[in-house]
Amino acid sequence: MSTAFCSSQLPRSGLQTQSNTNPIYRGPFDAIKQIASKYGIRGIYKGQNVTFLREAMGYGVYFWAYEKLVQREMALKDIRREQISPGSAILYGAAAGYAVS
Repeated sequence: MSTAFCSSQLPRSGLQTQSNTNPIYRGPFDAIKQIASKYGIRGIYKGQNVTFLREAMGYGVYFWAYEKLVQREMALKDIRREQISPGSAILYGAAAGYAVS
């Protein structure tokens, strides 16, 4: 994340869209401080519901794709999950990540 430890969309988008010549925020912590003083704690988490839904859908697709690839290898080779090679697991993780993007 580009805004240090804050996962909220409002400080991040505020930092990304501010003018380079006349910046509003001096950095991520200043953005959080200014937003919290103006809008309260709710301002820090504004937009978080939509972000959560986006991430939940992405992770759902990732784990679905990974699990399908693992189950396919288990069925084709008639092996247990523990018998899948680490290389295959890494490859399936990469393929699942590609499916999300």
